[in-house]
Parts: sequence; structure tokens; C-alpha cells
Amino acid sequence: MAADDRLTILERAQETLERTLRLHTDVLASQADAHREHRERMAALQQMQEAMQADHDTLLALLADQEQRLRQHEEHMARLDALLQAIKDLLPRGNGH
Repeated sequence: MAADDRLTILERAQETLERTLRLHTDVLASQADAHREHRERMAALQQMQEAMQADHDTLLALLADQEQRLRQHEEHMARLDALLQAIKDLLPRGNGH
């Protein structure tokens, strides 16, 4: 094999190595970009989840408050109903009928 042939083979090998390194660098950069974008999306999702959890907690508190008010209203209505019934029971006696 002649020296020129060896040089040509070495030059082609060097070019192949350089191309491979450039491609590898490009792949690594692309993966780094994708990883960064993924972290950003995950952070945004985390923020959304936290906001939704806060909304959920607020709604649960409102629901508990409404349930308490409903129970109080039902108790009040039951007392009023008992009072009304007592008044009705007194009416015939009070009118002389």
C-alpha cells in the first residue's frame, strides 16, 4: 500500500470521526434541549396541579360550610314547624271553638 493511499485512508477516517463527533454533539444538544423542555413542562404541570389542589381545597371548604348552613336551616325549620304546630293546636282552644 502506498503512502498516498495510507494518507487518503487516514484523511477519510479523520473526516468520518469528525462527522461522527459532530453528529454526536448535535444529538446531545438535541437531547439537552428536549430534557430542558420536559423540565419546563413538568414545572408548569406542577404549578397547575398546585393551583387545582388549592381550588379543590377551597371548594371543599365551601361545601362543608354550605352543608353546615343546610343543617342549621333544617334544624331551624324543624323548630319553626314545631312552633307552628303548637300554635295550630292552641288556636281552637283560644277561639272558643
